[in-house]
Amino acid sequence: MAGGNQMPKAIEARIRALPGNNVCVDCPTTAPQWASVTYGTLMCLECSGQHRSLGVHLSFVRSITMDSWSEKQIAAMMFAWMQ
Repeated sequence: MAGGNQMPKAIEARIRALPGNNVCVDCPTTAPQWASVTYGTLMCLECSGQHRSLGVHLSFVRSITMDSWSEKQIAAMMFAWMQ
């Protein structure tokens, strides 16, 4: 997946299956569609806007379904949960 493509469905399923990823990290909204690559967390659309306003140096935010993902970004999401 050089350069970046949509996140593969199998990888998305693995990330969603991680503990806590069924709800937004910042509020009780279920089935979040956005991710902070920096922290390896999922969030809702409203909270993703708040994270984006912090700047990419604090929280790099991507849409799980609409944005392209590099292998490095996917690995960062998985690695954050291994810490």
